[in-house]
Amino acid sequence: PRASSATYYSVLHGGEYDTWGGPLDNLGNHNVACAVCLASTRAAMTMVPAKTQCPTSWTREYYGYLMAERENGAQFTQSSYSCVDITPDTVPVEARDTGGTHFTYVIAACNDGIPCPQYEANRALSCAVCTK
Repeated sequence: PRASSATYYSVLHGGEYDTWGGPLDNLGNHNVACAVCLASTRAAMTMVPAKTQCPTSWTREYYGYLMAERENGAQFTQSSYSCVDITPDTVPVEARDTGGTHFTYVIAACNDGIPCPQYEANRALSCAVCTK
């Protein structure tokens, strides 16, 4: 059956970086490449937000910026958080706004249960992916 005739359905979009004016400004409108972190000799993996280093006894696989998916035109609708490498890859196509899902920086909102000054308000949060 045609899914578009269903009452409710989800749409699969490609993702693009919406990083204008931030530390990864040059990625704006470039399509997000999929990535897999394989650490075959380690059993545990965690993502540590707001840090670039891992806890003692953990190995840092990479670090970068915490980002969330946002539907084009919507605000505050992030579905999940991803740690995007400090030097991310992109899909090799023309950089243009396709109107799909945008990857945007995650910022700390102080006074909403986030302890500041541990976090700095309205700044792109860093992150680290760690294995053990």
